[in-house]
Amino acid sequence: MSFKRSFQLLVTFLVIIIAIVIIEPKVLLMQLKIVVAGYVFYNLYAGRFIPAAIDPNFGTWRGIELQKNHLGQTGIYCLLSSLVFYGFDKTRLTKIFDAVLMFVSVYLIYKSHSSTSTIVVAIIVFMILIFKIESIFFKLKVGRSLLGLTFLYILIFSVIILIFATEIFGLIPGYFGKDLTLSGRVDIWEFVWYEIEKEILLGYGFATYWIMGHARLLVFADYFNTMVNQAHNGFLEIMLQLGVVGSISFLFLIIAYVFRMLKLNSNLAIVIFVSIMVLNYTESVLFKVGFGVTTFYFIASYIAVSVFYFKIRTINHLEDRKNALKNI
Repeated sequence: MSFKRSFQLLVTFLVIIIAIVIIEPKVLLMQLKIVVAGYVFYNLYAGRFIPAAIDPNFGTWRGIELQKNHLGQTGIYCLLSSLVFYGFDKTRLTKIFDAVLMFVSVYLIYKSHSSTSTIVVAIIVFMILIFKIESIFFKLKVGRSLLGLTFLYILIFSVIILIFATEIFGLIPGYFGKDLTLSGRVDIWEFVWYEIEKEILLGYGFATYWIMGHARLLVFADYFNTMVNQAHNGFLEIMLQLGVVGSISFLFLIIAYVFRMLKLNSNLAIVIFVSIMVLNYTESVLFKVGFGVTTFYFIASYIAVSVFYFKIRTINHLEDRKNALKNI
């Protein structure tokens, strides 16, 4: 089963890389825009007029998804896609339509009451504001420095509060409808880590741990008095499935992603990367072959960043050769 699921992931990777490399970017973005527009507007209609679009467990919107968190997560990627459209479109009319997609995406996230997705929206808005401030001061050649100092200030301020006013952090989850255990996630993480230690080197195999009907799920159900089918932390999930070896491989992938992203100096790529990492903290969404919208978006953004990065390197290499020939 692990090989079968890995092959499904490989097929996803191949389809995305062929699409990005072969299909013209304008055509590809238009196709994606049609999908995003159809998704957000249909979910908007469903949430307003179809009773089954309400999650029976929480009383919030779930749209055409199985539950509210799925709607919130997909809403995040519709929002990010709309930001991509807005950055590439040139006419005023298309930009207005992109802005409408952004608004509807945020509205769907709000109606889903997904805490993690709401936090991601706040982070996206905060980062956009920071990048906007950076662009204003760019002409003074202090934009990037200002950005670095801002993040350094936030980091230092957070550490000070963590040391001298720990109880303040305890209030934060309550604003998003969570307790200090993040709705029981912390307890699940501890139990999952205990399972990781049993197969620390290679893990249990890709996408093979949470198999319906397996005895280990009954153990989780007895312990937590509810059915648990994920670690609710994508990073722990990777270690659970692939062990230390797989986690180190994933770490190298992340390092390559960050390095190429920073070399491109793309603010949009940074926003997408941070959003994916935050979503992956409380939900097991990366490298998932079932509900794999995060996996799809991560692979697509990684390949896109890599393609642009290597194109830049090729262009620079050709320019260096031309300059060398001129000097001769």
